[in-house]
Amino acid sequence: MPAQIHRKDALLATSLDIAPAGLALLDADGRVLGATPGFWRVLGCDPEPPGRELGELLCTFDEPADVQAALDELRRGEAVDLEAWCWRAAEGPAAVCLVAAPLELNDPRAVSYCLVRDITDQRLAAEEHARALSLHQATLKSTTDGLLVVDPGGRVLSFNQQFLEMWRIPAAAAASGRDADLLEAVLDQLVDAAGFLRRVAELYGDLDASGCDEIHLRDGRVFERYSQPQRHAGRSVGRVWSFRDITESRKAAEALRESRDLLELFFSQSLDGFFFMMLDEPVLWSETSDKEAALDYIFTHERVTKVNAAMLAQYGAREDQLIGLTPAELLAHDLPSARVRWRKFLDGGHLHLETDERTLEGRPITIEGDYICLYDPEGRLIGHFGIQRDITSRRQEENEILRSRQELRDLTARLQAVREEERTHIAREVHDELGQALTGLKIDLAWLKSRVTDRPTLAERVQSVIVRIDGAMDTVRRIATDLRPSVLDDLGLVAAVEWQAQEFERSAGITARLEVHATHSELDHICATTAFRILQETLTNVARHARATEVRISLRVSTEVLALEVSDNGRGISEAEMASPRSLGLVGIRERAIACGGELVIRGARGRGTTVSVRIPLRPTGGATT
Repeated sequence: MPAQIHRKDALLATSLDIAPAGLALLDADGRVLGATPGFWRVLGCDPEPPGRELGELLCTFDEPADVQAALDELRRGEAVDLEAWCWRAAEGPAAVCLVAAPLELNDPRAVSYCLVRDITDQRLAAEEHARALSLHQATLKSTTDGLLVVDPGGRVLSFNQQFLEMWRIPAAAAASGRDADLLEAVLDQLVDAAGFLRRVAELYGDLDASGCDEIHLRDGRVFERYSQPQRHAGRSVGRVWSFRDITESRKAAEALRESRDLLELFFSQSLDGFFFMMLDEPVLWSETSDKEAALDYIFTHERVTKVNAAMLAQYGAREDQLIGLTPAELLAHDLPSARVRWRKFLDGGHLHLETDERTLEGRPITIEGDYICLYDPEGRLIGHFGIQRDITSRRQEENEILRSRQELRDLTARLQAVREEERTHIAREVHDELGQALTGLKIDLAWLKSRVTDRPTLAERVQSVIVRIDGAMDTVRRIATDLRPSVLDDLGLVAAVEWQAQEFERSAGITARLEVHATHSELDHICATTAFRILQETLTNVARHARATEVRISLRVSTEVLALEVSDNGRGISEAEMASPRSLGLVGIRERAIACGGELVIRGARGRGTTVSVRIPLRPTGGATT
């Protein structure tokens, strides 16, 4: 019998030694009377002789206030249950559960027991579970998708607010916790309710099946539906449903597709030539790069990748003939000029210009183009896009119009010159021949008058004829002056302008203020005549239309330019009047200025008058004096 008892004690001692928990007996002061090896192991201490206080053993716990409160309760004879993290020197942190309570034993020293247990794994598992649950809740709240989790029996395990809102589920159906009630709440919203239920039944019937499809609602919305089985320990424990509203993305995708279709249609059917040229490899084009080396690479490694029919027509080529060509091949007829243009294009990133090109057959064509560089996200050049128009016919027409216009101006200038020559000739003929004839008549009549003093009636008639001859002579001088003022030929432009200002003031009754700065007295007679005639026509217009009270005339003549400006304080010419086809006088003075290589500008402000400015570049006169 003693042997059996000894074996039982040994077995009990061995069990206590290897147990995951530890046990200790405490006296009234909280000192350890005895403890199992597991007690020291759980607390991370080496076995010590009896007498060590429990408070000292618990000094490594991370909740000292809770530990002290537990010790106080134990001293008062109350049971204690404490869980806390502690630091074990050899193993690091550990979670410990401590249970202590008074007991009644025959040994008067032992008044309570203390049981400690390592719950690190349980605490870590619990914390991991809490983190997973928190992450799950955060996912449910933050996702824009509607989420629903259902167990195999049709019981709703969880859902998020987005699910209720996107499906517009009543609160009663959501609170029931039954998947069937949720299905009942959404069926009326579906375009194909039967198909929806059939797919749900298929997925519920196969616990391992996954699904993805689209659901169309009667209000036009479109949802994507995803379904995955929820697994635990290798078996299906439920199903996760995810619903995503793709209505706007579907509309955006459709709009993008339509835009691409329209762009492709526009690209293919445009009357302008469209093309893309792309580099074999991106190139850095910047102020720090070797631009000449980069241009060499671009000219040999940028290739035509896409063209439309209009582009093919411009170059008289088939698509297979144009695709793959490089700038060096397309611009071989004038590479030096092409390199200059391309460098300007690449520096600016875009360019509009007209160039003379060649078709693949070598026929000259004139191209007007707009070109835009293309870059990758890192800012490197990857190619360019261009829009070209064949303006060969338009350029020829423009050249023909310019040639015809120049011929008309040359003809007009010639007619003006002939007219001035005729006016000068007629003025001289009238002044010299007719003037001399009238002067001879006047002399003869004066002689006759002296011979008939004894006949008063006849003498009176002779005097009357002499007076009329004087009037005729004044008329002859006026006509000759109007045709060609002799002062212009005899004294030059400055004197002619001064005389014209005085004549205008006298005849029109409008104050004329003149300012002359002439550092160059020798003028070509054509330029002088042009400036004088423009002045005459402008003053005539002022007298007829301006309703002005004052005119300012400024004449400046230097070795390079003749500048004439006439401004009044009248009503101001309007844009409509300047553009009117009836304003032949304005057209005439403008053409006169252009014929001399000059320009004429007319500005008018309502109520503030009109200003006519002409600038004529001067050529050397070879010493001729006007």
